[in-house]
Amino acid sequence: EAVQVAAGFALRSSHDWVYPYYRDRALCLTLGVTPLEMLEQAVGAASDPASGGRQMPSHWGHTAYNIVSTSSPTGTQFLQAVGCAEASRFRNPQTDEVTLVSSGEGATSEGEFWESLNAACLKRLPLVFLIEDNGYAISVPIEAQTAGGSISALVSGFPGLHRIEVDGTDFHAS
Repeated sequence: EAVQVAAGFALRSSHDWVYPYYRDRALCLTLGVTPLEMLEQAVGAASDPASGGRQMPSHWGHTAYNIVSTSSPTGTQFLQAVGCAEASRFRNPQTDEVTLVSSGEGATSEGEFWESLNAACLKRLPLVFLIEDNGYAISVPIEAQTAGGSISALVSGFPGLHRIEVDGTDFHAS
C-alpha cells in the first residue's frame, strides 16, 4: 500500500483523474474517500458515492475526487484512462491535469494494456501507469504470467515512456 499512498500524495484530488482497480483502497483513502464511504460501497448502500449501491465491492469510485469507478473485467480501465487523458487536452489544451491508471501485473497481459501504451506514447499523453506487481496475477506466479518476469522490461521499447521501478512497500522510494 505504500506506493498507493505515495501516488495519492503526488496527485491532486479533484483535479487529476484516477482509474483505480480493486486493490487500490489505500490510494482512494489518500485521495479523500472516507472509511464510511467504503463501507457504504461494500454493502451496496444507496448513499455509496462510487455507484449508488449498484457496483460490486472494491470497485472504487468517487465523482467529487475524479476517481472513476471501474468495471469488473481487469484491464478495461487502460483504454478508458487514455481517453480521459486525451479528453483533458481537448477540453483545455493548457491543462496540467494528469490521469493515473493502476492495475496489477496480471492485467498487463490483456490487449487493452498494450493498445493503451501505444496510444499514450503516440500522443504523448499525461498518463501515469501504476502497475502493482506482487508477483502473482491473482493465483498465477509471475514466471507463468509475464515473459522475462518484468513488465517494466517488456515495455522498454515504447518511445517516450518513462519507466520507474520501485519497491512498492517502501513509501520513500515510491
